[in-house]
Parts: sequence; structure tokens; C-alpha cells
Amino acid sequence: MDDRNGTSGSPGTALNPAGSQGTILVAEDGAPLRQFLVRALAEAGYDVLAAGDGAEALRVAGCYQGAIHVLVTDMDMPRLDGAGLAASIRRFHPAIGVVIMSGGLGRGTPAPVAGARLLDKPFTVRALFEAVRDAPRWADGSGANGPANGKPAPPAAPPR
Repeated sequence: MDDRNGTSGSPGTALNPAGSQGTILVAEDGAPLRQFLVRALAEAGYDVLAAGDGAEALRVAGCYQGAIHVLVTDMDMPRLDGAGLAASIRRFHPAIGVVIMSGGLGRGTPAPVAGARLLDKPFTVRALFEAVRDAPRWADGSGANGPANGKPAPPAAPPR
């Protein structure tokens, strides 16, 4: 994949576009989807860290010196699944927003991690951006598929 930032979104790579909206860690074992996510999020102005599975994502997060605002992870991955990854990362990044992607959970199913946003595969770029935007607001566990009161949350600015 040709990329203006000189990387292909391969495991362990970071994209650092000018004017960052925040830092996102992508954990996805499927290379084509991981590359797509990295490119879309970088072009939207986010710094993107990428890993090919949960164990690698945990290492990347542990070595990264800055704040990680959102974790975008596949649910089913080898070595460490998305739920285990989210729980582990929250030990040293407790305010991280979490977006869990899954093709096996149906719409309306609660996310398997408290305070996570569930993104059903396949999804649109718009749905990805909305999930990333909303994830930090739910990181306190107020609701996996929306705010605890059932009312729509007010729009939030992307993490900075």
C-alpha cells in the first residue's frame, strides 16, 4: 500500500500526520483491514499506532511514551483477544476509549468490555469515525452501546 507518510500500516508502525486529532492504537490481525484502518484514521488527522494482534498491541502501548486516546481492536485475534487487550491496556491507560470490531456479534449486543463501543463488521468509514469520536466519552463505563440514561449523548470533539 503506497502511503504519503512512508509506511504501509504494517504491525508496530506509527503514522504521525500534522495537526493530530489524538493517538489511536489499531489492533487487527487481518492485514488488509488493518492497512485500511490506519490509512483512514491517519487521513482524518489522527496519529496511528498499528499492531497485528493483541499481544503486539500490548507491547506497542507499553513502549509508547505519549497518551493513547482510543484503542480500535478486533474482538477475535490470536494470542490475545480484543477484550483481554482492552482490560490489559486500561491498567496503564485507564482513560482510553475502546472500539471493538466484530463480525460475530449482532446489532444491539452489548460490547464485551465495559464502556466500549461496538462496531459491527462490515462498517462504513463514517461509522468508524463516529465510534472513534464517541469512544472516550464512554470510557468510564457509562454504557457499552450508549449513555446509561438511554438518551443520545451530545456531540463531542475528537480527542486532542
